[in-house]
Amino acid sequence: MLLISTHELIWAQTNDAQLWIGYEMDKKVIKRTKTHLKYQVRFTDNYTRFDYAFFDFGIDYSLHDNISISTAYVINMKNDRELSWLLRNQWYGNIQFEQKLGKFKISNREQVQTDLEDDIEAGGNWFYRNKTALQYKLNKKLTPYIQFEGYMRIGERPPSEDVLYRTRYHAGVKYRYNKRNDLTVSFLYQRQIRRNQPDHIYSIILNWSHSAK
Repeated sequence: MLLISTHELIWAQTNDAQLWIGYEMDKKVIKRTKTHLKYQVRFTDNYTRFDYAFFDFGIDYSLHDNISISTAYVINMKNDRELSWLLRNQWYGNIQFEQKLGKFKISNREQVQTDLEDDIEAGGNWFYRNKTALQYKLNKKLTPYIQFEGYMRIGERPPSEDVLYRTRYHAGVKYRYNKRNDLTVSFLYQRQIRRNQPDHIYSIILNWSHSAK
Protein backbone atom coordinates (compact mmCIF):
# COMPACT_ATOMS: atom_id res chain seq x y z
CA MET A 1 0.00 0.00 0.00
CA LEU A 2 1.28 3.51 -0.91
CA LEU A 3 0.86 6.34 1.59
CA ILE A 4 1.33 9.91 0.28
CA SER A 5 2.37 12.84 2.44
CA THR A 6 3.22 16.43 1.51
CA HIS A 7 6.92 15.67 1.84
CA GLU A 8 7.59 12.14 0.60
CA LEU A 9 6.24 8.84 -0.60
CA ILE A 10 6.11 6.09 2.00
CA TRP A 11 5.77 2.45 1.00
CA ALA A 12 4.08 0.17 3.48
CA GLN A 13 5.83 -3.06 4.36
CA THR A 14 4.34 -6.42 3.50
CA ASN A 15 4.61 -9.58 5.59
CA ASP A 16 3.69 -13.02 4.32
CA ALA A 17 3.70 -16.60 5.60
CA GLN A 18 4.54 -19.09 2.87
CA LEU A 19 4.98 -22.80 2.22
CA TRP A 20 7.67 -24.06 -0.19
CA ILE A 21 7.65 -27.71 -1.26
CA GLY A 22 10.54 -29.10 -3.32
CA TYR A 23 11.98 -32.22 -4.90
CA GLU A 24 15.56 -32.84 -6.08
CA MET A 25 17.08 -35.74 -7.99
CA ASP A 26 20.64 -36.29 -9.16
CA LYS A 27 22.22 -39.06 -11.22
CA LYS A 28 25.89 -39.84 -11.84
CA VAL A 29 26.79 -39.73 -15.54
CA ILE A 30 30.54 -40.28 -15.56
CA LYS A 31 33.29 -40.02 -12.94
CA ARG A 32 32.96 -36.75 -10.97
CA THR A 33 29.99 -35.62 -13.10
CA LYS A 34 26.26 -35.84 -12.40
CA THR A 35 23.08 -34.24 -13.65
CA HIS A 36 20.36 -32.79 -11.44
CA LEU A 37 16.68 -31.92 -11.62
CA LYS A 38 15.09 -29.64 -9.03
CA TYR A 39 11.44 -28.68 -8.75
CA GLN A 40 9.71 -26.41 -6.26
CA VAL A 41 6.23 -24.94 -5.75
CA ARG A 42 5.40 -22.05 -3.43
CA PHE A 43 2.16 -21.07 -1.72
CA THR A 44 1.85 -17.42 -0.63
CA ASP A 45 -0.73 -15.12 0.98
CA ASN A 46 -0.57 -17.07 4.24
CA TYR A 47 -0.47 -20.44 2.40
CA THR A 48 -3.66 -19.74 0.42
CA ARG A 49 -2.43 -19.04 -3.13
CA PHE A 50 -0.30 -21.14 -5.52
CA ASP A 51 2.06 -18.39 -6.61
CA TYR A 52 5.32 -19.73 -8.03
CA ALA A 53 7.07 -22.83 -9.41
CA PHE A 54 10.37 -23.64 -11.08
CA PHE A 55 12.20 -26.48 -12.84
CA ASP A 56 16.01 -26.49 -12.59
CA PHE A 57 18.00 -28.68 -15.04
CA GLY A 58 21.76 -28.74 -14.51
CA ILE A 59 25.16 -30.42 -14.46
CA ASP A 60 27.44 -30.70 -11.41
CA TYR A 61 31.16 -31.44 -11.66
CA SER A 62 33.50 -32.22 -8.76
CA LEU A 63 36.87 -30.52 -9.25
CA HIS A 64 38.17 -31.84 -5.94
CA ASP A 65 36.85 -33.55 -2.84
CA ASN A 66 36.07 -30.10 -1.42
CA ILE A 67 35.36 -28.06 -4.58
CA SER A 68 32.57 -28.42 -7.13
CA ILE A 69 31.04 -26.35 -9.94
CA SER A 70 27.52 -26.32 -11.38
CA THR A 71 25.63 -24.76 -14.24
CA ALA A 72 21.91 -24.95 -14.94
CA TYR A 73 18.95 -23.67 -16.93
CA VAL A 74 15.81 -22.77 -14.96
CA ILE A 75 12.22 -22.35 -16.10
CA ASN A 76 10.26 -20.09 -13.73
CA MET A 77 6.48 -19.80 -13.62
CA LYS A 78 4.94 -16.84 -11.80
CA ASN A 79 1.24 -16.51 -11.02
CA ASP A 80 0.54 -12.90 -11.93
CA ARG A 81 -2.85 -11.72 -10.71
CA GLU A 82 -3.56 -9.79 -13.91
CA LEU A 83 -1.64 -11.58 -16.65
CA SER A 84 -2.19 -15.15 -15.41
CA TRP A 85 0.96 -17.34 -15.48
CA LEU A 86 4.19 -15.73 -16.67
CA LEU A 87 6.90 -18.03 -18.05
CA ARG A 88 10.46 -16.85 -17.48
CA ASN A 89 13.95 -18.18 -18.25
CA GLN A 90 17.07 -18.15 -16.12
CA TRP A 91 20.66 -19.39 -16.20
CA TYR A 92 23.22 -19.69 -13.42
CA GLY A 93 26.75 -20.89 -12.78
CA ASN A 94 28.41 -21.40 -9.41
CA ILE A 95 31.37 -22.77 -7.51
CA GLN A 96 31.08 -24.33 -4.04
CA PHE A 97 33.70 -24.94 -1.37
CA GLU A 98 33.19 -27.14 1.67
CA GLN A 99 35.30 -28.34 4.58
CA LYS A 100 34.61 -30.93 7.27
CA LEU A 101 35.75 -30.22 10.84
CA GLY A 102 34.88 -33.30 12.87
CA LYS A 103 31.08 -33.50 12.96
CA PHE A 104 30.80 -29.98 11.55
CA LYS A 105 30.83 -29.03 7.88
CA ILE A 106 31.05 -25.49 6.56
CA SER A 107 30.29 -24.63 2.95
CA ASN A 108 30.33 -21.51 0.80
CA ARG A 109 28.72 -21.09 -2.62
CA GLU A 110 29.48 -18.27 -5.06
CA GLN A 111 26.86 -17.92 -7.81
CA VAL A 112 26.22 -15.62 -10.77
CA GLN A 113 22.81 -15.73 -12.43
CA THR A 114 20.49 -13.98 -14.82
CA ASP A 115 17.15 -13.03 -13.33
CA LEU A 116 14.29 -12.21 -15.68
CA GLU A 117 11.58 -11.65 -13.11
CA ASP A 118 11.43 -7.99 -14.13
CA ASP A 119 11.76 -8.70 -17.85
CA ILE A 120 8.56 -6.86 -18.82
CA GLU A 121 9.68 -3.65 -17.12
CA ALA A 122 13.47 -3.71 -17.02
CA GLY A 123 14.73 -6.27 -19.51
CA GLY A 124 16.26 -8.54 -16.90
CA ASN A 125 19.26 -8.23 -14.59
CA TRP A 126 22.35 -10.10 -13.39
CA PHE A 127 22.82 -11.05 -9.76
CA TYR A 128 25.62 -12.34 -7.56
CA ARG A 129 24.57 -14.69 -4.73
CA ASN A 130 26.70 -15.78 -1.80
CA LYS A 131 25.50 -18.55 0.51
CA THR A 132 27.33 -19.78 3.61
CA ALA A 133 26.10 -22.79 5.60
CA LEU A 134 27.15 -24.59 8.77
CA GLN A 135 25.86 -28.06 9.57
CA TYR A 136 26.41 -30.53 12.40
CA LYS A 137 26.04 -34.29 12.02
CA LEU A 138 24.07 -35.15 15.13
CA ASN A 139 23.90 -38.86 14.30
CA LYS A 140 23.55 -41.12 11.25
CA LYS A 141 20.03 -39.87 10.59
CA LEU A 142 19.85 -36.20 11.66
CA THR A 143 21.89 -33.21 10.49
CA PRO A 144 20.74 -29.75 11.69
CA TYR A 145 22.08 -26.69 9.88
CA ILE A 146 21.95 -22.91 9.59
CA GLN A 147 22.75 -20.76 6.58
CA PHE A 148 22.81 -17.18 5.34
CA GLU A 149 22.44 -16.01 1.75
CA GLY A 150 22.77 -12.55 0.26
CA TYR A 151 21.85 -11.33 -3.25
CA MET A 152 23.59 -8.38 -4.90
CA ARG A 153 22.63 -6.79 -8.21
CA ILE A 154 25.55 -6.66 -10.65
CA GLY A 155 25.91 -3.18 -12.09
CA GLU A 156 23.80 -0.11 -11.41
CA ARG A 157 20.95 -0.55 -8.95
CA PRO A 158 17.83 1.55 -8.30
CA PRO A 159 18.35 4.34 -5.70
CA SER A 160 15.76 2.77 -3.39
CA GLU A 161 17.46 -0.65 -3.33
CA ASP A 162 19.85 -1.80 -0.59
CA VAL A 163 23.33 -3.03 -1.47
CA LEU A 164 21.93 -6.46 -0.64
CA TYR A 165 18.88 -6.84 -2.87
CA ARG A 166 17.67 -9.83 -0.88
CA THR A 167 18.79 -11.61 2.32
CA ARG A 168 17.79 -15.07 3.55
CA TYR A 169 18.29 -16.60 6.99
CA HIS A 170 17.67 -20.32 7.09
CA ALA A 171 17.61 -23.01 9.80
CA GLY A 172 16.54 -26.63 9.48
CA VAL A 173 17.30 -30.30 9.88
CA LYS A 174 18.00 -33.00 7.29
CA TYR A 175 16.74 -36.52 7.91
CA ARG A 176 18.57 -39.37 6.15
CA TYR A 177 15.82 -41.86 5.28
CA ASN A 178 18.29 -44.18 3.54
CA LYS A 179 21.50 -43.82 1.53
CA ARG A 180 19.60 -42.46 -1.50
CA ASN A 181 16.84 -40.36 0.08
CA ASP A 182 16.84 -37.32 2.39
CA LEU A 183 13.98 -35.25 3.79
CA THR A 184 14.68 -31.69 4.91
CA VAL A 185 12.38 -29.55 7.05
CA SER A 186 13.39 -25.93 7.59
CA PHE A 187 12.31 -22.36 8.31
CA LEU A 188 13.36 -19.36 6.24
CA TYR A 189 13.15 -15.63 6.85
CA GLN A 190 13.63 -13.48 3.75
CA ARG A 191 13.84 -9.72 3.41
CA GLN A 192 14.10 -7.81 0.18
CA ILE A 193 13.33 -4.46 -1.38
CA ARG A 194 11.56 -4.67 -4.72
CA ARG A 195 10.11 -1.61 -6.46
CA ASN A 196 10.66 0.54 -3.32
CA GLN A 197 8.62 -1.84 -1.14
CA PRO A 198 10.21 -3.91 1.66
CA ASP A 199 8.97 -7.50 1.77
CA HIS A 200 9.31 -9.89 4.71
CA ILE A 201 8.67 -13.58 4.06
CA TYR A 202 8.42 -16.29 6.72
CA SER A 203 8.45 -19.67 5.00
CA ILE A 204 8.23 -23.31 6.01
CA ILE A 205 10.19 -25.46 3.55
CA LEU A 206 9.78 -29.17 2.90
CA ASN A 207 12.25 -30.81 0.52
CA TRP A 208 12.89 -34.37 -0.63
CA SER A 209 16.23 -35.29 -2.23
CA HIS A 210 16.86 -38.51 -4.17
CA SER A 211 20.09 -39.88 -5.67
CA ALA A 212 19.36 -42.20 -8.59
CA LYS A 213 21.53 -45.19 -9.43
